[in-house]
Amino acid sequence: MSSLNPLRVCASLVIVVAAAGCSGGSTTTTTGPDVEASTEVSAAHSSYEPSEETIEPSVLATTESTDSDWDDSFDEPGDTVENSGVLDPDQTEGRDLTLADFFSKEGQGIDETLYGVASLEEQKGIGAVLAWEDATMELRLANRYTSLAFSAGQANSSKSSDNVLRVEIYKNGKSADFVDIPFNEVYPFNVDVSNVNALKIVLKCRTQNDRECDYDESVTGVLYSMRLGS
Repeated sequence: MSSLNPLRVCASLVIVVAAAGCSGGSTTTTTGPDVEASTEVSAAHSSYEPSEETIEPSVLATTESTDSDWDDSFDEPGDTVENSGVLDPDQTEGRDLTLADFFSKEGQGIDETLYGVASLEEQKGIGAVLAWEDATMELRLANRYTSLAFSAGQANSSKSSDNVLRVEIYKNGKSADFVDIPFNEVYPFNVDVSNVNALKIVLKCRTQNDRECDYDESVTGVLYSMRLGS
């Protein structure tokens, strides 16, 4: 076996060391950009998270605004309860009742306008054209009144003068009294309404023989100067 040449061994070591040095430099060069890229991604992610936190309060504010709007609209039905049709002495004292004061109205041609009744001209009143059915008007008094005064008669414009106007009073669903009024006459009513909640005034057309009228729309009944006392 031949012995190694010292010069050749040294040259080989120099080449190996040089190669290792080049390889190490390449690794350092490629590792640097990777670290910087990772750092940039982390920074971007870090700056994005606070933007999510600033969006959340706006979503909560929208939700709170919606709830507030719903609460305001929920209070509206309270106004309907106040306008229930029940009369109050503080609102009716010292004035004549109008058609708007009645809780309900059933019949044809019920109107509030000026009528001629017997010798009266342009009398403001509540009129009803009586055909095959009666006219019914109801007041809700809530037991707050003691008397109801009004006058009734047939309008001078009624198609027939041969029939009578029947005015019947119902207290709390029961008939209390009725009066028949011929054409060209006026009858004053003074009704005791103590402890009365529902008061109905029913207008009917009757013949002089106390039969149902057979002439369509022959009588126009009129109520006027209607006032409650408490």
